[in-house]
Amino acid sequence: MTLSDDKITEIFYHVDTFCIHFHQALAPHIIGNPTKRKPKLSTSEVITIMIEFSSQWIPYHERLLHRLREAAHAAPFPQDRFL
Repeated sequence: MTLSDDKITEIFYHVDTFCIHFHQALAPHIIGNPTKRKPKLSTSEVITIMIEFSSQWIPYHERLLHRLREAAHAAPFPQDRFL
């Protein structure tokens, strides 16, 4: 399942808005000097990429959890295992 371009743009907008407010709130509390090297990707871009990547794994994880639950209910738990 991949997200459409419009959905990615919408997610990026919300992530970017959050990052702007987060950095403004965090700025007075930062200790030390800022880095001299400018990053190639913004924090918002990295988070958006992570969201896109993780959304592709959701169906896989749901199937895996379903199989694990079925296996747990199918096999009886040995009562004497910890005795």
